[in-house]
Amino acid sequence: MHAPQLKRLLLERLRIPSSRVHVAPHIALHGASDSRGFQQPEEDHTILFFGRIWPYKGLEYLIQAEPLISERVPQAKIVIAGTGEDCDRYRRMMVHPERFHFYNEYISDEKRAELFRQASVVALPYIEASQSGVIPLAYQYEKPVIATTVGGLPSLVDHGQTGLLIPPRDKQSLADAAVLLLQNKGLRQRLGANAKRKLETECAPNTVARQTLLVYQEAVRASRDATKLG
Repeated sequence: MHAPQLKRLLLERLRIPSSRVHVAPHIALHGASDSRGFQQPEEDHTILFFGRIWPYKGLEYLIQAEPLISERVPQAKIVIAGTGEDCDRYRRMMVHPERFHFYNEYISDEKRAELFRQASVVALPYIEASQSGVIPLAYQYEKPVIATTVGGLPSLVDHGQTGLLIPPRDKQSLADAAVLLLQNKGLRQRLGANAKRKLETECAPNTVARQTLLVYQEAVRASRDATKLG
């Protein structure tokens, strides 16, 4: 499992001993090389929504939050990048379509790097989730995130340190969090630096590999002990 919250759900459903389920962080594999070197400047006041577009991602709440954000941050821009369900319904929700940049297409590695470098903050307004690879990706580019308190997302986001956690389906809380970060570049940079450190210490491949190896070693020992007893 990638989060304590998911472990608890599994234990409740299967009614198995806690010792049989281990938690390892979501490994960070994306962007390890292209986040270094060339430094493309951030575009101030830019919110990025990245990844597959499906109902559980909660994109509609980000769209609903836009007028509340733009009222206080008139320069705000929302970038949506990814493929999924019919996007026309989302376009019809937009009060100010001109404030949105919609890349409804496959996103190449090069384009992904460009979008994350340009973003001021990455938004994950999910209404349900197990985990997300978008958060480690944002951290790789030193971007703070706004994420909802669903599934395993809170285990990846240290509220007030690497990003902000908000309730799901709450456009006002989403708007307030976005405005706070968009209006405070120093805060964004501090949270982004913390996020990168968290990624490198908790989600790095070597770190996750060591934790996973310990799980396998424990399983082997348990198997040997069971064989001896048998």
